[in-house]
Amino acid sequence: MANKYSPNDLNRRCKIGSFKTTKTKSGGSKQELDTDNALTVWYGAKTRSLVLQLGLSTEAKDDFEIVVRHNTQYIDMGAVMIGTDLYEIINVSPDDSAKLVTYDFITLRKVTKGT
Repeated sequence: MANKYSPNDLNRRCKIGSFKTTKTKSGGSKQELDTDNALTVWYGAKTRSLVLQLGLSTEAKDDFEIVVRHNTQYIDMGAVMIGTDLYEIINVSPDDSAKLVTYDFITLRKVTKGT
């Protein structure tokens, strides 16, 4: 994985954790981020090349990636909160190289109501 990111590229905050299911007033249930066990981390946006965008399936076009400092805990987590929006972690691409500063790519998909 090329180290083309620097720590100052990670200029936005998000919370990474696990999902928890809560009951709604109408008797249904919804998924939320378990904020008690969530990590607050700095992230940066990762842009896709035009070739990659054109080659993606229709379902994957709505997915996007963020870049975070390497942490093995991300592999066991399933949810990311950016602002008030909740995202499901689709894939974590960790950088386990011996470099001093390493970054992980996390692929996200927005959680829609009713799913």
